Amino acid sequence: MRMSFFNGVKAMVMNERGGKKKKQRGFTLIEVLAVVAIIGILGLVAMPAYNNYATKSKFAEVTLATAPTKTAISACAVAGDCVSGVGSAAAINLLGPLSSAQTCSTSTQNVCSVQGYVSESYGAGCTYIPGGLAWYCTHNVCADQSVTTCSTTTTQSLISLPCVGASSAGCSPATKYAAAVSYDASGVVTATAVSGSGLKGETAVLTPSYQGGRVDWFLSGTCKTRAGGALC
Repeated sequence: MRMSFFNGVKAMVMNERGGKKKKQRGFTLIEVLAVVAIIGILGLVAMPAYNNYATKSKFAEVTLATAPTKTAISACAVAGDCVSGVGSAAAINLLGPLSSAQTCSTSTQNVCSVQGYVSESYGAGCTYIPGGLAWYCTHNVCADQSVTTCSTTTTQSLISLPCVGASSAGCSPATKYAAAVSYDASGVVTATAVSGSGLKGETAVLTPSYQGGRVDWFLSGTCKTRAGGALC
């Protein structure tokens, strides 16, 4: 009798626990749409920042491509081989020695001269010679002759520095994102990016400042003013 009572109580407790067990349920449509909207908003905000970061990484190669040219200019200037002027007027000068070249060309010209001859008969263009019995007449005699003309040109070229840029510019090894790296007589180095892969031909301009045997570089160019964010 006592065991039957405990068994009944135990059955009631088990039934009570089973009745209170919670049912599992999924997400509602509104919850799913809210999550999708949040992800979309985050994507719209983060995507431009990611694209700009990726483009910056590519342009970093363009800036880095100036290193060989900068090193060559700095070494030449510090050694004094690429410097003109003295004292506070000293400045970088990458112009090599003067050279002269002569260019000649030959052309054919028609040259005419006036010759005189004596004619015994009167004719147009003839003049009577006093004391004589003849008339002195003139006529044009023309002939073709070769004429050679020469001119001398004096030039002063830039010293030769390492070639940096794409294979189309004859540089080896070629760069991937730097289309070309150029420099002028005062040592200003300009690196130009390719047009593609997110780049639009932006430039990085490095201007040297020579003072006291030391070269400092200052960065400018369209990479700083690019719409959508600076790349350098």
